[in-house]
Amino acid sequence: MILWIFRLRKKLISDCTYVIALTIAVFFIANAFGQCYNEKELFYDIESINKWPDNLQKLKALYSLKKRADSCKLTDDSGYVVILKNISNTELKLQNYNTALSIALLALKVNEPAGKRSSKILSAQIYLILGHYYDHFLLFKKALGYYDSTIYAADNQPALVTDMIEARLSKAYIYFRMGDFQKGIDESTLGLHTSLLTKDTISYVRFLNQRAQSFFYQNNLSQMIVSMLDHAMNIPVVISIFTAPEIFPEFGFRQLFDEAGKCIIPAASVHPKSARPLTMAR
Repeated sequence: MILWIFRLRKKLISDCTYVIALTIAVFFIANAFGQCYNEKELFYDIESINKWPDNLQKLKALYSLKKRADSCKLTDDSGYVVILKNISNTELKLQNYNTALSIALLALKVNEPAGKRSSKILSAQIYLILGHYYDHFLLFKKALGYYDSTIYAADNQPALVTDMIEARLSKAYIYFRMGDFQKGIDESTLGLHTSLLTKDTISYVRFLNQRAQSFFYQNNLSQMIVSMLDHAMNIPVVISIFTAPEIFPEFGFRQLFDEAGKCIIPAASVHPKSARPLTMAR
């Protein structure tokens, strides 16, 4: 029913009607004819809820699922942890930071190894939420610890590749803000490799941009340009730092072109086609 409501959105007359439909869906979840959910129903409901565009409505529906689980005394299984994880993540998006933290810590406690059907995958995803929490408050050491936990848990876990990429990108940005540009470059390089293997173009470009910024603030402009030209061949769009001056506001185009001239010959000798973006940018 929830998925049907979501698909129906395009056919509804107004946003008001859509909100009413969502409210009905939330009510349906809350009551569910007094029955306790099974795992298949739960994951189907959560998957459907996560597609809703309105985080407030999403949060209401998730809390309704939690209330239902509480009433059924299903507070010690992986399904309950999934509910808590999604509540915490949504609270974080709504900037309800204290609630997001307390729910995430509760989810970890329920998911302890001694618990019923504990899940390493869920633990890794909760670590990522906690990393984002401490990252927001600039508690970098704690954030890095949780991001590392996510990355460690994601090893040989295909289901956690997206979480690992997000954790690496967040680590690279922390190192950049800390002024440790070399660590930021190293982290971005690892992320580039993973993104390339998984054919994740958007993450690939984000890592490329983050690494370029670290090279720039490291005063290693030549390496930055060669890196951009070299990696541009791995993605199906032309990547040119010359068309994005907002990335490097302190640097003028003229100096970029002068430096590019020093790099174009060695870059082209390795990958002749990599010289093309420079010509187009001019």
